[in-house]
Amino acid sequence: DYLGRAFLGKHDTVNARKNFDQALTLDSNYFPAANSLGKLDILERHPELARQRFELLLKKNPGNLMAMMAMAELAAINKQDTEELRWLEKAARSNPQAIFTHAALVRFYLARKDIPHAREIANESLSANPDHPAALNLVSAVQLAGGDAKGAENTLTKLAQKSSNPDTYHRLAMVKITEKKINEARAALQKALELNPGHLQSLDTFFRLELAEKRPESALLYARRIQAGHPHIAMGFVNEGDIQFSLKHTPLAIKAYEQALKLQDDTYTLIKLHGTLKLAGMNKEADARLLAWLNAHPNDLVARTYAAEHFMSTKRNREAIAQYEIILSKVKNNAGIVNNLANLYFMESDPRALATAELAYKLAPENTDIMDTLGWILV
Repeated sequence: DYLGRAFLGKHDTVNARKNFDQALTLDSNYFPAANSLGKLDILERHPELARQRFELLLKKNPGNLMAMMAMAELAAINKQDTEELRWLEKAARSNPQAIFTHAALVRFYLARKDIPHAREIANESLSANPDHPAALNLVSAVQLAGGDAKGAENTLTKLAQKSSNPDTYHRLAMVKITEKKINEARAALQKALELNPGHLQSLDTFFRLELAEKRPESALLYARRIQAGHPHIAMGFVNEGDIQFSLKHTPLAIKAYEQALKLQDDTYTLIKLHGTLKLAGMNKEADARLLAWLNAHPNDLVARTYAAEHFMSTKRNREAIAQYEIILSKVKNNAGIVNNLANLYFMESDPRALATAELAYKLAPENTDIMDTLGWILV
């Protein structure tokens, strides 16, 4: 099995299969090898072969939980909700102490916004596993999804008393923030950082609390703690850029956003950098960065829409038209985009203006902006 995984890591599926098959020859009930072969079957578009593998395991051992879960996953891939639910329920019933089966069933219901059933399963898991951290965690997740912040706070408080996991304290802090118990949230975050001084989510939440309470200098300290503890993650540099921008320290904001983009390509960081460069009067540099990004990320429609709006707002209509035309070649029938394009054609005396405005009106006849555009063109 380990050799199979090694070959899989090298994308050598032929030798991977040979080794997984060998593992099953040695132990026909060895689930990890059967599961790996099943995943290869699915990747190679042979889901029936995967199904047969898992059915064979279940024939030999009807109580094989992992095989049941694999059958549920296969049904999910094939968008067979009824079949997926059947296997998830069977797995959960067969071993009430197996919290991971209840968790999968809860996720199924939550994905369909079925809070009552999700709550029922989470409570069953807790009844079968009293005070177990994973079961309490499951209950709190359902409570949060159902808007029961007070219930989630009580459950997470109970969980925190039994846990040394900083994630638990962070989740508790987030609930307390929702309930506007900021001092208690700070205490929970501090506990998380005592357990793990570099806990990324807690440092970031502290940063946002300081920012919300208009303490930029303190927020900057948390941004730099993130940078120090996680130098290969962009978050700390983006956070610093946001602070420096708010303080109108544009050179420092530019430097921070540049560093963030070196670590991770991110559309929204690029947009922040573009805006900061403009604020610093570096318009040519700003647009050069934006266009370079679009050349490197041609399918980034968020950045392309931002570029189109930027060119439109700066009266560079032809450049805006070019961007909107590319967007519409990828996303058909977006009424807002079509309307903007019609406006631009009209301003440039382009004969396509009327037909484009009529298309926008056809797509969204109740939209007053679109009616205005069509009206002006008809006049």
